[in-house]
Amino acid sequence: MIVRRLIALSLFALLLLAPLRDLSGQTPPRGPRPPAGPPGFQRGPSEEEKERIRLRIGITKEQQQQIEALYMETERQKGEVFAKMRELYAQLESLYDAYDFDRSQARNIRREITRQHVQIMMIHVDNEEKLRRILTKEQFEKLRAVMREAREKLRRDFDRRFPRPPGTR
Repeated sequence: MIVRRLIALSLFALLLLAPLRDLSGQTPPRGPRPPAGPPGFQRGPSEEEKERIRLRIGITKEQQQQIEALYMETERQKGEVFAKMRELYAQLESLYDAYDFDRSQARNIRREITRQHVQIMMIHVDNEEKLRRILTKEQFEKLRAVMREAREKLRRDFDRRFPRPPGTR
């Protein structure tokens, strides 16, 4: 139950940070990525959108740069943890491929996966604390409002693209 909640919170945190994680237009260093959409698709907000959001929140360009650097560092840290988790899940899958598997080893791998989920949450908490040192309370509340709107738009777009069967809402 706790692991499920941590996973759900981790995914929620990623969704929460996704719209504004990269106000600079730069992506964190990673391996090659598949195209994120059709030709001409842009990942993240345009320069004009970033400026509009910056003005709406009421932050300086220096604060914007600090937030961008914070989100880039957060993404780098999470990327390292997710890489380790992928490796652990691969080990676990390989272990489960055998009919007679070592239950103790499987338990140890699962425990390490859980530790990695906790690490993701701690990175998120650290990010939240640092964000509050960059922004004033008013700016923070405006940023959260923008993020809520972005999440709601994502949800509406998803629901429009993948409608639920009648009676399941």
